Amino acid sequence: MAQFVKRYAGFFLLVAAISGLIYLNIGGSVQADTTTTITTTASTSMTTTASTLPAIAAVDIRGCVVRPGTYAVVAGATVDDVIALAGGTTARADLSGVNRAKAVYDGMVVLIPELTATTVVREYVYVDVKGAVQYPGVYRIELGLRVYDAIMMAGGFTGNADVMAINLAKSVTDEMMIVIPFTAATTIDGTEDTDDTAGKININTATLDQLDTLYGIGYILAQRIIDYRAEYGDFEAIEDIMKVDGIKESVYEQIKDDIVV
Repeated sequence: MAQFVKRYAGFFLLVAAISGLIYLNIGGSVQADTTTTITTTASTSMTTTASTLPAIAAVDIRGCVVRPGTYAVVAGATVDDVIALAGGTTARADLSGVNRAKAVYDGMVVLIPELTATTVVREYVYVDVKGAVQYPGVYRIELGLRVYDAIMMAGGFTGNADVMAINLAKSVTDEMMIVIPFTAATTIDGTEDTDDTAGKININTATLDQLDTLYGIGYILAQRIIDYRAEYGDFEAIEDIMKVDGIKESVYEQIKDDIVV
């Protein structure tokens, strides 16, 4: 028996070696397949995770913002989102031409421009224009304009205005009263006119205050006379004053000796 073992010992060792190699190959293949499967699964998981991550866009914002610079935002964010990241706009920002709802994209440059035009603030005053003007009254006029401008707003001078007695170039002020005097009645040769019109009120040129002094007229009827002149023009005769609503013949009889046209 001993001789048999010695004789075939090499054969048995060869068989054992071959069996060991077969076992190692089969086990290694299974392990390799398992490793491949694990690697493939991990790779698929990483790909899936990467595909669900949001895209990032780098946006450069310049101009009138608190912190200009480049900001990373989620793709699809708006210009307004980038402005907020930059701390908002400054007081001099002009957003009139900026589409704040526009979606941004990678590499986009957003420029917030500066205001170039200033708002003009106008101030107004109220002046009282009286005397020899077409339409006496209180007028709202821009501060810095002249007495002449106020008179033009009141319809301009009447034919018997004394334009030499007032400074037309003076600047208007609030609550200013501008009184345009009437010229004295004179004849062509320069002597004083002594006809019966002296001292009478011309109903075509008289102011509200002057008409108010007529007997029976008062403030309301005086204003109606002025409104009538503005709508229909001058009276052709003193009797035409009865065309004004509220002035009857009885009133006319009281004032006819005190008025002229």
